Amino acid sequence: GSYGRFVRLHSGATGGLLRELLPPSPAYVHFGSVLAGGFDVDLDGSPDFVVGDPEYGSSAGRGTVYSGATGAMLGGFQGSDFVQSNKPAGFGQSLAMGEDSDGDGVADWAGGSLTFGLSVAVTVSGAGPKRIQEVAGKQFDDFFGAGVAMYDFDADGATDTLYGASQVSNGDGYVRILGGGVDLPEPYCTAKTTGFQCHPTLYYTGLPSLSAPSPFRLRVSFANPGVPGMMFYGYAPAALPFGGGYLCVGLPLKRTVVQVAGGQPGSCSGTFAFDFTAHAQSGVDPNLLAGVDVYAQYWFRDSLSPSAPVDTTNGLRFTLRP
Repeated sequence: GSYGRFVRLHSGATGGLLRELLPPSPAYVHFGSVLAGGFDVDLDGSPDFVVGDPEYGSSAGRGTVYSGATGAMLGGFQGSDFVQSNKPAGFGQSLAMGEDSDGDGVADWAGGSLTFGLSVAVTVSGAGPKRIQEVAGKQFDDFFGAGVAMYDFDADGATDTLYGASQVSNGDGYVRILGGGVDLPEPYCTAKTTGFQCHPTLYYTGLPSLSAPSPFRLRVSFANPGVPGMMFYGYAPAALPFGGGYLCVGLPLKRTVVQVAGGQPGSCSGTFAFDFTAHAQSGVDPNLLAGVDVYAQYWFRDSLSPSAPVDTTNGLRFTLRP
């Protein structure tokens, strides 16, 4: 309803009221303001649906999945569940549902928000509150995740997710499509907040294949602009105190070339990018073979940091494919 508070399910054949759902608690302020559905999550033969409440939990936001057959709550995901430091406000302002994205045979769903600041969106497994993908925008205030859609765009049998950003500095929005599939890259560990109060986020584009024609790139958003930085990786995870943040990669580390972040001075617009496909194909590291798990992270300089003159992103785990 207007400003949420209830959801009504009507028959497509007769228009009759089939069910009315009320918020499970008063904390669900805008419950029902955004809806998506039409796919079977609990495998009972009836399509289910997801309800958004962008004001849930002090405006962290939430999406809750319900059974279309019984109205029972099947699961959910909320803004505080994000791994990355830049947890969005108003999660659930955009929602989509689609066929299976991660190969478990269950329909999945995606959500984002339409808020200023550091933006991140997610694709969630219908089988439980598990992230299939967690993706950050390219720059501050770009409204990444303002729109989401799900479809098997490349016809490989796994549903892909389209994320839209409606506002960027030059006035042009953009969309990003990330493919579905089994064992997709996933973020872990915690980024260090920069001296500009930014939350640097490591994410990816492409798939970690050693032979794919499109490169698998590790990307960083919301870093300090104009500073040197480096991507490093290893073959085990970690969460060791380092420079006021965390070293998310286990020793020994594999270091790559020093880069200089792009972006505008005095902002959270710093970016890095690294072509991991080209690095793996170069043969510089003979351990980069199909089936190997890789754990990656970026660090960069920060003269304004009160704890140490370096910052670190979250970690990213991925398995190399042939």
